[in-house]
Amino acid sequence: MLWMSAVDMGSPVFITVGVALVTTLLLAHMRRHAQTTQPLPPSYRGWVPFLGVGLAFLKNVNDFLIKMHTKHLNDSPFRIYVAGKWWSLVYALPDVKLVLNSKESDLSFLEGFADLMQDMLPKGFTFIPRHHFFLPLFRDANMQWFCNLLAAEAKTQIPLLFHAPSSSSSSSYSSSPSSPSTPPGLIDLFDTCRHLVMRLNLRVLFGPHILKDGRYGQFYECFDVIDPEKGLVDMMSSLLLGPRKKEQAWVKIRGLTEEALVLYRKAKEERGREGEVGEKEERAESVLDLLVRQEVGGMDLEELVADMFAFVFAAFTNSFAVLAWCIWELAGNEEVRSRFVAECTTSSSGSCSSSSSSSRYRDDSVEKLEQQEMRQVRSDSNKKTSKCKADDHHLSNIENMRVGKAVIDEVIRLHSPGLFFRKVVNPHGLLLSTGHHVPAGDFLAFSARHINTLSSFYHSPLDFDIDRFLVRDEKKKAGIFALQWGGGRHPCLGARFAALEILLVLREVFGEEGKGEGKGMRLWRVTEEVEVSKGQVGTSDKPVHPVYVGVLLKGEEEVRE
Repeated sequence: MLWMSAVDMGSPVFITVGVALVTTLLLAHMRRHAQTTQPLPPSYRGWVPFLGVGLAFLKNVNDFLIKMHTKHLNDSPFRIYVAGKWWSLVYALPDVKLVLNSKESDLSFLEGFADLMQDMLPKGFTFIPRHHFFLPLFRDANMQWFCNLLAAEAKTQIPLLFHAPSSSSSSSYSSSPSSPSTPPGLIDLFDTCRHLVMRLNLRVLFGPHILKDGRYGQFYECFDVIDPEKGLVDMMSSLLLGPRKKEQAWVKIRGLTEEALVLYRKAKEERGREGEVGEKEERAESVLDLLVRQEVGGMDLEELVADMFAFVFAAFTNSFAVLAWCIWELAGNEEVRSRFVAECTTSSSGSCSSSSSSSRYRDDSVEKLEQQEMRQVRSDSNKKTSKCKADDHHLSNIENMRVGKAVIDEVIRLHSPGLFFRKVVNPHGLLLSTGHHVPAGDFLAFSARHINTLSSFYHSPLDFDIDRFLVRDEKKKAGIFALQWGGGRHPCLGARFAALEILLVLREVFGEEGKGEGKGMRLWRVTEEVEVSKGQVGTSDKPVHPVYVGVLLKGEEEVRE
């Protein structure tokens, strides 16, 4: 050929280019071959078709993982077959961080979650990224607005659910959800917190009418049926008995949302005719207001229902359980509770930063460290706002509650049994740091319980100790913490909202203690030992039996069981 005759085949340039091309192709072939010839992690299929080792795994998830981990030295991975899916469990820290932080395209959280949830969510619900809804929703400009809404509603709902006199009118609101079997003077803590967070979230979403027009109970019942975490706790019952009921509940939620939207538009039109809406844009009183304003071309009902479901989903998975455990720990730990009450008193005095009372575990060096940290907090706060408002519920007052945030972080660390996972979608699979090959389609996972209780990361890891975050800053040592609200490249977009919601409730429940003798309520543990579900692969510990907490109101005699 002419171009070949024009090139000197023996020239150094031609030889160099040829060698480089051949080397590149050879290395690519060797890499692909190496990925397919690397050994799989030790695999356990079990003897039951489809179920695999599912019966042993779901009977006691943590014990099963501990026993399997002990069989494989040096944090080696292993594979298990559960309900038609292969799971590759990793323990080596580089592989744990790979699950969380991989920047490659070979891991997919969304595809994995959709695959896992396919039989536990209604078929009408499509799990797609909701960033167009959540990113604008949780921007900084909206957080003070959320703070005001949640604080006002908490003042109404907490007295109702905790059997206390309300500081605001609540005659049209539904009453406490406690079972008739609940002893007088006590509350079922987790059930109460579940209803409380659900009410707060629905109030924020739809406005105050949703709690007054009788639709709250219908919404709650539907969400309770669909609850995907129940499927994770009791997977077989969910797979065998749940699909039809879930579909019916989804249709009901869609109908209720459509009704709420019709009522919302009707109310807006009436206010417009009466001249209540002036030239200046009306102040938003619900997320629905924000959604309507950002939907220029009209609002799609299916997307609205999916957005609402995704928002309220948190009430059944993370927020309510973390809140309940926070109340549980504060009710049983007088030293931590007194520090939190002192912080509530300080933060409500108009200061944008908070301080905690001294602890018997601190020495002079620790006090100096905390003073230095507090100066930094004040400096950061002054940069954010030139003048502090004396409002108890000013956003900066709440978000600078260091003791309160440490309580939340420690609860998340101590009560997160779940599996963090991604689905391997790279057709060539994935190579682990241990030299094992994870094939495409596997769920790559690690145990949050294992990471959160490692003695190499945390001092006395089984103890409830908020000073690990306030003083020793063990989260930096661990490098991965607060896993319950997402981690790595998939943090929870609503984590700030959830923490704000929990802190406001804790202030309302415990903060009154610091305002004088006999005011507010006092809580104490009645159920001392809490048995949690052993077959749970969800995101937080859930009790098997009711957990009772005593409530002492102003002027009442203490009731103890």
